[in-house]
Amino acid sequence: SGGGQQLLAIGNGAMLSLYDSSTPQAPVKLGEVLVGDPVRSIDISPDGLTAAVSDHRRRVHLIDISNRAAPILRGSYATTGSRQPYGMDIVGTRLYVAVRQLGLIVLNISNLDAPVLLGQSGGTVTDYVFDVEIRGNYAYLAQRADGVLIINITNPAVPAVAGSHAASTGAADMHIVGNRAYVTRGNEGVDILDLTNATSPTRIGTFAANSGTYLFDTELISSTHAAVSSFAGTLIYSISTPASATLVSTIGNNHYRIATQGGYAFISASGGADPVVRILNLVTPTSPIEAGTLAFDGPSLDVHVGGGQMLVANGQRGLVVLNAVNPLAPMFAGRVEFPDDYINVVERVN
Repeated sequence: SGGGQQLLAIGNGAMLSLYDSSTPQAPVKLGEVLVGDPVRSIDISPDGLTAAVSDHRRRVHLIDISNRAAPILRGSYATTGSRQPYGMDIVGTRLYVAVRQLGLIVLNISNLDAPVLLGQSGGTVTDYVFDVEIRGNYAYLAQRADGVLIINITNPAVPAVAGSHAASTGAADMHIVGNRAYVTRGNEGVDILDLTNATSPTRIGTFAANSGTYLFDTELISSTHAAVSSFAGTLIYSISTPASATLVSTIGNNHYRIATQGGYAFISASGGADPVVRILNLVTPTSPIEAGTLAFDGPSLDVHVGGGQMLVANGQRGLVVLNAVNPLAPMFAGRVEFPDDYINVVERVN
């Protein structure tokens, strides 16, 4: 992403972590920055200089990542009430954000320190709006209960509803390549939509509808194969003939978000699973292989405070010790790992 560098961006709790994934089976950590609240979604500008992060509260954060080793948190924009921001797409100096109960908002981000609201869409929004993809003069919204809504963004001050594909109910994630949109629909499978008519898409195929598991995310491995993350792991489908896509292999379990690069996939686990990003070699789609992992801190399962210290049971990552002399700003002091144990209770004796 930008400058010929392959960049992997990971939401690590409330941290945005950047990796050089030029060697996909062994990413190299470049830098990270604290966002403040747990990361929900990430988008990187086409030039690779800016990251947009939506959090689990109501904010969209803008981050200068031109210096990979020292990314800088710049400005932010807050939505209101239960209108949480989800997926985003940066195009030029505009940031398009999918917002629950609202639809689409358009921000001017020419000044990263002070994003400005340009406009917001109307139309029917039953509740969740999970994702947005921009194609030409149109924004495509994945609006779970409402299917796919299409917004004309020619005038960013007045984004106007231009069409829909209401049959794609359950839409939670969308990936557009050329004239095709791949819409992941949870228990309902993945729709392949033909966008030749931009405002009136045609469904040309549905796959994984009978997979027996919940589907989260879909990415293309190549023009002939797609990878779908699910509770049952990553499912690999041949999509050469959209009307009759076929399952060719599966790997793992509890897979949530997925990003692909040059025959490899980076997979984050679904809620409650170990905090690991798994790296899959999908060069041969019929024989996927786990090629490596990136491990992050585990869940905080128990805490005890006393003697100026805070002790945190950190699951597979052992015991974390924080300096809590200033209880409002505890600082990392050390870690004790127990390779064969899972630490879920901690108590200070003296």
